[in-house]
Amino acid sequence: MIIDKIIEAVEEELLFQGIDIFFVKDINYNIRQRLSRKKNLDKIDNKMFFLNSLKEVFNEIILDVFGNSTNDILIHHSKLNIIMLVGINGVGKTFLCMKIAKHFKNLKYQVSIANLDIEKEGAEEQLGELCQKIEVNYIIPNGNDLEKNVKEVIQLSEEKNDNILILDMPGLSLSEEKYITKLNEINNKMNIDYCFLVCDLLHCQSSKKIYQHLVEKININGLCFTKLDGIMHYGSIVNAKLATLQNIFFISTGEDAENIEIFDPIRFVDSVLNNISYVDSFDSINQNDTNDVYIKDFFDLGLYLKNKNFLDEKMIKYSDKIKKISSLLTKEENDDPILIDFQRKKVIMHNVDITMNDLNSMILMFYKIQEKQKNCNGITVNRLIYEDLIN
Repeated sequence: MIIDKIIEAVEEELLFQGIDIFFVKDINYNIRQRLSRKKNLDKIDNKMFFLNSLKEVFNEIILDVFGNSTNDILIHHSKLNIIMLVGINGVGKTFLCMKIAKHFKNLKYQVSIANLDIEKEGAEEQLGELCQKIEVNYIIPNGNDLEKNVKEVIQLSEEKNDNILILDMPGLSLSEEKYITKLNEINNKMNIDYCFLVCDLLHCQSSKKIYQHLVEKININGLCFTKLDGIMHYGSIVNAKLATLQNIFFISTGEDAENIEIFDPIRFVDSVLNNISYVDSFDSINQNDTNDVYIKDFFDLGLYLKNKNFLDEKMIKYSDKIKKISSLLTKEENDDPILIDFQRKKVIMHNVDITMNDLNSMILMFYKIQEKQKNCNGITVNRLIYEDLIN
């Protein structure tokens, strides 16, 4: 049955992206239930019609989780608006402070950033340089008591007539329960407008329990994600959302101050659906075709796609783009495209006229099809687990 085959493809792709297996099973159960209500769908030969029906149903299910609108930060013009960023050590809070400040500065607000991580070596100099770079105020407290320091920087920011104050809080860990309690007390006492939990997408899967714990202990208003500058990470975003039940506000997408986006659930779901359509495309390949190109490197992916009769126009366009991309890669990158770092990707995007999203999708496709071919030859390959790819 066509429904069974397509749902199996959907499940494979979602698990490949690292989405929690119980949620994947729930998604597929709902897809099956909703598609079964469409009359004679399983007898329809028009594959694109079926695929559009699948996308419509999947869109409804995911948006039930994420909502269908952006989560805007409401700025009150008659008072100082305070945004506090908390998170475990090394998630990128400081750079995110800078990017959020730049975002609001571009909207003509007067913004200050306060460094509360006074014990971190080099933090004062790092944040000072970042503030100077984007031309926002930088506030440094004088004392060693965290709560008193927060009071001090709020007072100084009010004296500057700031619209927005962003607090870069010290990093934390689960072993620091007293500090976590102190953060929650500060959050409540100081009337913080927004307390955001910063999540590192590179380690989001392994940190899920930590995020759950912090949301339980601290009055969190929402999530922000950092380090979205490599392979697609939508599995991590879905899992963090499910684990914390918090709205998502900002996503950091690169190294520059401008590389930040307000999380848009509609666009996010579109990116998920696009990847599922790719799985559907190469799952539709005739397994009896003896003219398959065996994929040894990234260049072979272009030949492989050109050798197939795809309904998806993106796949046809990809085959031409991949040839151009391959010509820009080193031998090591052609053999193992996960080695292409963020700076190299930006060069490729400029020279080939392609988006970061499409380039990452091609890299995922390379490993996905290569894995299928190896499995067909009886070789078990486990490297497609997301953390293995990154690390």
